[in-house]
Amino acid sequence: MDGTLHSLPDCLAVCYVDMPEELVLTRRSTRPFSQEVLDAIATLSARLLNGRGISGAWRRAALADIGDLPEEAVARNHGYTCLFLRMPDHEDHALCLVCHPDADVAQMRQVGRQLGKDIANVL
Repeated sequence: MDGTLHSLPDCLAVCYVDMPEELVLTRRSTRPFSQEVLDAIATLSARLLNGRGISGAWRRAALADIGDLPEEAVARNHGYTCLFLRMPDHEDHALCLVCHPDADVAQMRQVGRQLGKDIANVL
């Protein structure tokens, strides 16, 4: 996780989330984040990747088989760009990369997917 944090110049934090518990299990960051922000990251991971978001597409995904649920989601606001990635072979866990709002999402995906593979190999 430290390597990912340093390889993405716009990255502020990397979080590993238990989605059923809506809990950040571990994180690495370049600056402190409040517990409220970490709780929001965990909740968003669970809701976006498990199809419980507010849009119609997410509602349809909630009714789909587990294989049809989204593998990733991006949320962007004025302060952050967050990439949520479901962990390979650990569907209940997710990675969240929190970056500056103008971060390159394609680069975030590439680095995040590699980190997910690396962590899955260790688990």
